[in-house]
Amino acid sequence: MPEIATTATVNARPEEVWALLRDFNGLGAWHPAMPPSVIEEGHGPEAVGAVRRFEIADGSVVRERLTAFSDADRSYSYTLEETALPMSDYHAMLAVSPAASGGATIKWSVSFNCPPEEERHLEDFVRNVVFGSGMVVLKARFQ
Repeated sequence: MPEIATTATVNARPEEVWALLRDFNGLGAWHPAMPPSVIEEGHGPEAVGAVRRFEIADGSVVRERLTAFSDADRSYSYTLEETALPMSDYHAMLAVSPAASGGATIKWSVSFNCPPEEERHLEDFVRNVVFGSGMVVLKARFQ
């Protein structure tokens, strides 16, 4: 089971960073690799159980369900409900905390299952395309 964790420290107050990241439906507004999403079934973007749906450029659909949300902890967790990728048991978490040197630390982590022959490719995709490109944009935004 691959487990990936990425962190970035940015020059902004944790509350300022969380104000951007707390919107479960807002990933496509700041992440360069993700299109805009819609929340299904009339839930709010901070309601546990809300499902965000992305339509990818190749026509495939990605659906993710919010499983935990805390303004107090500045974090949320979600699972992957639907994807064309060979992944299962996908559990991710995004959190913002005060950095020891000032500013804020953003942590984005995930664990998932996949066929052994797909593991390296999927780890690289998540680490570099999903997490990596997102963190690059966040670092630039909050410098």
